[in-house]
Order: sequence, then structure tokens, then C-alpha cells
Amino acid sequence: MPIQKVSEGKYRIWVSAGRGPDGKRLRYSRTVHAKNDEAAKKLLKAFEKEILKDELPLPRNMSFKQLWDLYIRDHVELSCKPSTREWYGECGKRILAVFGYMKASAIKPTQISNFFANLRDKNIEIAGLPGGLADESIRHHYRALRAVFNFGVKYKILKENPISCVTMPKAKKKQIRPLYDTELPKVLDALANEPLKWQALCSLALTTGMRREELLGLKWSDIDMDNCELSVHRAIQQTEREGLLIDDTKTESSKRKIAVPDKIISILEFWKKEQKLILVKRFNRMKKLNIEPDVLKLLEQLKERITNFEDEFVWNQYDGRPMFPRSVTHYWIDFRKKYNLPHVTFHGLRHTSATISIADGADIVSVSARHGHADASTTLRVYAHALESADRQIAKKWDARISEISKWHTSGTIQTDDIK
Repeated sequence: MPIQKVSEGKYRIWVSAGRGPDGKRLRYSRTVHAKNDEAAKKLLKAFEKEILKDELPLPRNMSFKQLWDLYIRDHVELSCKPSTREWYGECGKRILAVFGYMKASAIKPTQISNFFANLRDKNIEIAGLPGGLADESIRHHYRALRAVFNFGVKYKILKENPISCVTMPKAKKKQIRPLYDTELPKVLDALANEPLKWQALCSLALTTGMRREELLGLKWSDIDMDNCELSVHRAIQQTEREGLLIDDTKTESSKRKIAVPDKIISILEFWKKEQKLILVKRFNRMKKLNIEPDVLKLLEQLKERITNFEDEFVWNQYDGRPMFPRSVTHYWIDFRKKYNLPHVTFHGLRHTSATISIADGADIVSVSARHGHADASTTLRVYAHALESADRQIAKKWDARISEISKWHTSGTIQTDDIK
């Protein structure tokens, strides 16, 4: 019964509104004062109109933890890459420790603002994790919260997003240092002393500007030696939860063809021969061993890899799987220290490639396409420093041209004997 008489002139009314996103039945009640049953029915209709004015009634008792879990299940797990899923897991540790028990609809902007202040405070631990987070880390937490609240509003679980009036913490613009022209010879000389495998990887990173994960996703079939170009189809992801994963590229624009310098193609050809020879030698060694089931299985696997060598990853592990991205980072750090090279990260090679391309006069659209940016505006934003440097070079070239073809005083006025 939607109406129950409690006492004279006092009624209890109920509105049933199906089930909420969490699968639980939604039923709302209110105590009203009415002269008689007819008056109570009118109040019930008004209550139904109030509750059902949205397509989906608000599950007012849903906790933020329930909302978070719903967002992870219905969006993150279905639509996001493993690295993004892991990112939400990391952000969720502190977010759920603070907001998890609260009603999602009751969270206030001031509470969110205080949360960000506590993240920044070195003396405050949250969920057993240290405080004093960097601005960019705090921005990550902001984005995660905003996404979950937006999900709640979109599916009418929440009436409004409480984070919408909280300003995203500002982050200092972090410039990734590239190698300078004067430093390149020293780096290349040092690289010449390294194994062929690393010469090929680092020189390709430097000259194409490919991301680390894209380089490790390359197979020999992706490289057209005759036409000196390669195709980027995949990227290798490494996560704590799921380990090594072969994934699509970062964006659709990241799938691209890149021209490769002839000298780098030569290095790749040498590395291809060496890599295949390593497999053949291993196969021949194993053939001499006692024929046991495990050995036979490995022999078959090696034979198949040699036969289908074009399908091998250019940089792989002993078992044929692609290398771990972090292995490249660790190698580059050790390499840098070994030869006392400038403090430039492996990702800095990508920035070096773009910076040199811009300095050499390449147009922004071409640089953007070569580096797999979503659009040219990304290139303009990321490499603004290189564009400023190129702009200064343009000014100097104009200065040289004017000096060569004109007679000017140091004050900048034309000499009087040139005026007729």
C-alpha cells in the first residue's frame, strides 16, 4: 500500500521507483499531514512527481565507494587501457580512504578542497601513504574524482558535481631536457661502443622520435628496409597488476608511417642478422642435447620462430616476448652514468628528435605527424621552447639579410645620402 494512516490527520506515503544503478530497489517514504484519505492521495501524487521528475530517481544513500566501484565496473574496466586501470587503482587508495564511507550526494566542495590540501601536507598520511605529493600527482587525484562525479551526474545518480567549483591545483610546467647539438657527438660516440641491440634501439629513438612503448612494439615485418620506412601499429604496456601487455598505440594518430635515415636502416639490418643468428645457434646447441619432451618442445618453438622470423619483435626477451619498457629505462640510466653523459632521460630522445626537426626548419604539421601527436596544437604546446629558439634564429637571419643589402646607421635610420 502506498498510503498508510498513522493516526488522525497523519499519513505515511511511499513511492516505488524501480531499481538504482547498484541493482537495489529504490523506495522513498514521507510522513504527511492530511485531513482525509483523498487529501493524502493528492499529497502522494505530488510526492511521486517530485521523486520521479528525473528519468532515474536519485539513490540518496549510495556511498562514494559504491559510486566509485560502479564507475570502475561500467567504464574503466570496459573502456580503458590497463595502464589507465592501474592509474585509477593508485589514485583510489587515498580517495577511498577519505571519501569512501561518505554518501556520494553529501560530499561538499570544501571537503574536496581540504583533501587536496592534505595531499600536499608532508605531515599528513592518508591510507598509510605519505603526504607531500607533487602538484602533478594532486592533479591526478583531481581528474579521478572529477571523472567519477561526472559519471554520477551523467547517469543521474547525483544532481551536481561537487568538484566543479573546486579549482584544479596548478602544476609547474615541467620541461623535458633534450640533447643539444653540441652533446650529440659524445652520445653517439659512446653508443658506438655498446652492443648492436642497443645501438639500433637508441639511434632509432633519436632519429624518429618514437615513444619507448612503440619501439618495443615493433616487429621486423613493420620495417620496410628497401623503402627506408617503418609502420607503427602497437605499443607494449607494463603494469604491476597485469604485467606485460601488447596494446594498441596511444591514440589513432599514433598509428603512422615514419621515414628512417639510411644509416639507421643499415644498423637495423646488422641487428636483424645478429638476432636471427643467435636463434639459429641456440637451436643447433639444443639439437645436441638429450631428446626429452621439454627439449623437443623448445626445439619446435625455436624452429617456428626462425621460420617466421619476420614476426619476431625487434627487441625481445629470451622466450620471444617483447622487452619490458622499464628495462630500456634502466639501461639508459646505466649507459648515461657509464660515459658521464648529460642528464637526459630516454624520453628526452623523443624531445631531441622534435627539437632538432623544428630547428632544421621542419613545419609543425610534419613534426606532429612524425611524432604521432593527436594534432598540431599538441606539438605547439609541448615544443614551445624549440619554436621560440627557431623564431630567434629567423630574426637573426633577417638581421643578417638586412645588413647585407642595406646601408643603415646603428640608430636604424637610413643614411641621408641615400635619400634623393
